[in-house]
Amino acid sequence: MVENGEESSRDELIFFDTFSHELNEKLNLDLVQFPNPVYISEIRIVPLGARVQADFPGGGNRLGATNPSQFDIEFFVNDLSVNVASTFEPLGKFSYNR
Repeated sequence: MVENGEESSRDELIFFDTFSHELNEKLNLDLVQFPNPVYISEIRIVPLGARVQADFPGGGNRLGATNPSQFDIEFFVNDLSVNVASTFEPLGKFSYNR
């Protein structure tokens, strides 16, 4: 994270949302963009019905809505350290099974 031009190592929740897809689709793609560069230190998939408490706009708790309970997922990033990069670099993948 960059604050006032200086790098900060503070972890904070910067995205919490739900993606919905048709069940018969083999491949689904979703894109999350941020207005400024971010350093990703952790990605969490919140299980269906699990409570999450954080400083959300509007306050309070939110419930996870992950469904189905099993799927394979891959994460990619735009590597900003490579000025001419126009493709995404693999960040990681795993099989989610709640």
